Amino acid sequence: MSRRVTVVGIGIVGFTLALTEAVHGNGHEFFAPAQGKSVDLVYFGRIKDKSTGRLIREQAFFTIFDNATGMSFPFTSDGPAHYRSPDVGAAIKELGGIEADPKQLDIQLMVAGYRDAKVSALPRATKGAVELNFLMEPASLGDASSTHGATPPDFSSSHWNWSLAIGAVVLAIAGMMARTLARR
Repeated sequence: MSRRVTVVGIGIVGFTLALTEAVHGNGHEFFAPAQGKSVDLVYFGRIKDKSTGRLIREQAFFTIFDNATGMSFPFTSDGPAHYRSPDVGAAIKELGGIEADPKQLDIQLMVAGYRDAKVSALPRATKGAVELNFLMEPASLGDASSTHGATPPDFSSSHWNWSLAIGAVVLAIAGMMARTLARR
């Protein structure tokens, strides 16, 4: 009896771990470099409200523009109040045939309820992970620059679907275990 409960418990833990969507570190998704290579040039950081200093939890939409090659790299925040860009240095090197130059890069940020932000003077680092934090100004009611491209949080995303599916499976298995133990 004890052995059966142990086997079922290990099965539940294994099943749950097998269905996890992403590996997380410090509460944020962990991005491993492609094919075991080191990171060429990525930007990461936090997004805060300028007036209160609090973290902004709404979905953020970013675009990095490379003015030298004409390439753009759109992406969204990877967690509440946190973002990490794709490896723009590697993409520019591979697709554009040149090294990434921070003087040629611009970052545009859009968050619902806040004025759009654009950063043209990026840190001079040309390699590695570069931290770049944003302070967003709340938009006034008549400000049109804060409404385009922004959407409310989407609770139908795969993250919520997976969480609900795993919770339902765990509850069903726990119910079957309780019913089996109650019979004996």
